Amino acid sequence: MVTARLLGVTILLLATHGSSESVPAAGTQHAPGDSSGGCVTSRKNWRSTRFPKQDGTFGVEFVIIPGKARMNGITGLSFGRAEEYEDLAASVRFGPKGFIDARNGSKFESRIELSYKPGVRYHVRMVVRMVQRTYDVYVTPPGGAEQALALGYRFRSEQDDLDSLDNWALFAGDGRHDVCDFSGPGTARTAQAAPEVEEKREAAPSREAAPDKEAARPEPPPTPLSGSTAVLVGAGDIGNCNTSTDEATARLLDHIEGTVFTVGDNAYPDGSKENFEHCFEPTWGRHKERMRPVPGNHDYNTKDARGYFDYFGDRAGPTGRGFYSYNLGGWHILALNSNIDMSATSAQVAWLRRDLAANPAQCTLAYWHHPRFSSGRHGNDPEVQTLWEALYEAGADVILAGHDHDYERFAPQTPDGRADPQRGIREFVVGMGGTTLRKMDSRAANSEVRNTGTHGVLKLTLLPDSYRWEFVPVEGEQFKDAGTGQCH
Repeated sequence: MVTARLLGVTILLLATHGSSESVPAAGTQHAPGDSSGGCVTSRKNWRSTRFPKQDGTFGVEFVIIPGKARMNGITGLSFGRAEEYEDLAASVRFGPKGFIDARNGSKFESRIELSYKPGVRYHVRMVVRMVQRTYDVYVTPPGGAEQALALGYRFRSEQDDLDSLDNWALFAGDGRHDVCDFSGPGTARTAQAAPEVEEKREAAPSREAAPDKEAARPEPPPTPLSGSTAVLVGAGDIGNCNTSTDEATARLLDHIEGTVFTVGDNAYPDGSKENFEHCFEPTWGRHKERMRPVPGNHDYNTKDARGYFDYFGDRAGPTGRGFYSYNLGGWHILALNSNIDMSATSAQVAWLRRDLAANPAQCTLAYWHHPRFSSGRHGNDPEVQTLWEALYEAGADVILAGHDHDYERFAPQTPDGRADPQRGIREFVVGMGGTTLRKMDSRAANSEVRNTGTHGVLKLTLLPDSYRWEFVPVEGEQFKDAGTGQCH
């Protein structure tokens, strides 16, 4: 249990499945316009407050005071600042028909019929399970007993691929409401009351240990280099049965020849056999025979990424390892695994350095899931710096990544983020392959182009000593990005 101070009230957060961050105590803060000390009032614009990132099971409690009998006020949890309804993964609503309900996937509903009155206090308790992406809502009306409004409700459909939550927010489309005394559960009884589903998804590995047995397997030599032009096209964060945009990006591939890459999170939400069969195979799966993938953290929600390795087979490199290399035209291509150990002494980095030494091509490209640099909500990831360092020392030219659901192009830079137009590596973040896109909250250094509203694919034309890039949008969208670069 961890304590922090937000909006002048104590927040206690329980993470029984292991939060990704320790939670430091912070000083007392008050929201702008919060004249009541422990309350925040909804307005016509969204009000969002950050709390320490949670990626396990945790609970929150708060009091809601509706301002009128038939209002439309919502309070919920999000990853990053909420700016619209679709940003809330878990939420409770005081609705326009005078009843309290909660979001369950694609609609609002409740287990019971619970009306509300203006000007009185309703205690709300939410239990959130990030691994399952489900939550419960319990409401205690004035003078009454706690009632289970929602049990095992699914995250909102647009947010069913989240790994963590770090903001709470409120908004009123009609009327107003106060949210007071936002806090964690605060008692062992409350924590024990959080029901667990029997079939738990496996969490992603800690990135601390590659499978040594597989890593020791001898690597087949890459195909011979050729001086011809080649096309490499693809994206990441792709197959989602709750969207149709993965089919729209797959239709782009229908008309683009070349090798197809993926940069992970291939089949949402868990990379299971069923996810690949139903949410990837009908769309991008029709290009499987020309595909060279890498896994993402969602693929590892299934133990050891079994669904991913079983689906792709030899196309994903040695089973259980997830990193390999190949040649394409005059380029040497490295497909790496950012979900396992990437420390300087790891089997993967040792293999990477050997592979680069054995394949001194003029032009080199690498791709994996987690971006070293990103303006997206996941931000910069220092754990992949060792991969960058090995590639930078070898004179690599281009790196592709996903994880953040957007498109971003960076100027050439060093592994520690300094601009370097002579020897720097150009990074593209291409997480716009099909799942729901997300906004950016900031701009990273050396970022040249950013887009958060357009699905598409990145087409790279690989020439003997240079490359051309082109962002190809799905039908009906106008955003484009194109340019050229020279190999080192």
